[in-house]
Amino acid sequence: MKLFLSLALLVIQLNVNGQEKNVIISKDRVEVIFNSKLDLDQVIKIKSDLSAKNIELKFLRLEFTEAGKLIGIKFTVDFKDGHKGGAANVKLNEDSRFGFYRDFVSLTDPFSAGNIEDE
Repeated sequence: MKLFLSLALLVIQLNVNGQEKNVIISKDRVEVIFNSKLDLDQVIKIKSDLSAKNIELKFLRLEFTEAGKLIGIKFTVDFKDGHKGGAANVKLNEDSRFGFYRDFVSLTDPFSAGNIEDE
């Protein structure tokens, strides 16, 4: 019950900060989408929120426009349950769906990093 409340509060917190389309953290799925709608503060917050859930996200490269919007990224992510990986993209735009997910329910597609398809 405590874990559920913590996750619910985290999802609410992310929605308040306007990242609801970039971050999903629930008991069944974690999904992060990087695109040029994000700025440095939002990227750092994503890393911090994941770290609080024992998910290690490392940025190997971050590139921003002069206006401070993310346009390039190289990262690794480790869920510490055997699922880990990374990806790089240097041409992010507002419509990019680039990042990673970990689906705790799916047996056929539990993890992916790179271009993420809409469900």
